[in-house]
Amino acid sequence: MSVAAITGVSGYLGHGLVQRLGPEQLFDRILGIDIRPASDNHIAFMKMDIRDPGLTDLFQKESVTHVVHLAFVVNPTHDSEFEEDVDVNGTRNLLKACHEARVKKLVIASSIGAYGWHADNPIPIPETFALRGNSEFPYSRNKTTVEHLVAEFAESHPRCDVVVLRICNVLGPHVHNAISAGLEALVIMGVRGCDPFLAFTHEEDMNEILFEALRKPVRGVFNVAGDGMLRLSTMARLAGRRLVRLPERMVRGILNFLFWCRLLPFGGGQLGFVQHSCIPDTSKLRSEFGYHTRYTSEETFLGFVRERLKRKS
Repeated sequence: MSVAAITGVSGYLGHGLVQRLGPEQLFDRILGIDIRPASDNHIAFMKMDIRDPGLTDLFQKESVTHVVHLAFVVNPTHDSEFEEDVDVNGTRNLLKACHEARVKKLVIASSIGAYGWHADNPIPIPETFALRGNSEFPYSRNKTTVEHLVAEFAESHPRCDVVVLRICNVLGPHVHNAISAGLEALVIMGVRGCDPFLAFTHEEDMNEILFEALRKPVRGVFNVAGDGMLRLSTMARLAGRRLVRLPERMVRGILNFLFWCRLLPFGGGQLGFVQHSCIPDTSKLRSEFGYHTRYTSEETFLGFVRERLKRKS
């Protein structure tokens, strides 16, 4: 009997994966775990915080064999300690549950944020590159810590196929995150002298990759993004947005103020997005994982502009 547990099942990635799994009958039972209710008919929903020690008993009671870990605080909050507690301690609790239940496969939704946004980043960044999450960006910093925990787990549990997906900037008609919110603003803030490259992953590709990660006999770390990349200035032009470039200190102050006033869903800690390039090398995704994204970064971005931005204008 095979039983899959999906944490963070009520998010857009969790919902998309459940919909993809629905008609496939890949598992005898799918257990959805989240603090928010899930309405999918394909799963048995369990309301539980990922930090709850009862997760171990749940995995054992349900005889969980496969786990997809999506329960992270993706959008910035005003409580970095809370973000770290959920992301890091929640993952530590999940790994303990996987150990006790002797889970056969573990799929982790990581992020290119684990690399960090730095001026000396290579383009593109291979999976073997150092993880240097930005200290002022809790999500990025936490992803680096989480990956170290997962790497230790993978090394000490060779019988468990661990798949780490370093995901790049998911966009799509159903995605609501800090990136989509930034693009929906009438003005895009930039840093004077900087015009970084950005890449994107279409939500449909992300659903398929999560599904394939469960289905295929693969293990290891894989960067995930659509082919190609776009300059920030090109994105602003295609989106019909004004790009305003100001000195770094000024931009950081403006973003922090607007975030503090809750007028923007992100602050100065996320300044790296518009200052430095963080473009993942996806050749391993194609050669070893065996998946070529359906949408390029440009197609993903243009689809978002067409479906979300044009409808609002």
